[in-house]
Amino acid sequence: MLQEHRLDEARHNCSRLAASEQHFHVLHMAAMSSTLLFILFPALHEKTRLFLDSLLI
Repeated sequence: MLQEHRLDEARHNCSRLAASEQHFHVLHMAAMSSTLLFILFPALHEKTRLFLDSLLI
């Protein structure tokens, strides 16, 4: 009985870890793409940059 409980707890922790890793991956990709955007298009209008920054916050 105790082993089953520990197994369920371990499964729950693994799924939480996988979800947080996926969330980090999405945030990392968003940051990388916005950085790449600003490197490739430095002439973006200031208001456009402010708008994109507000989306990331």
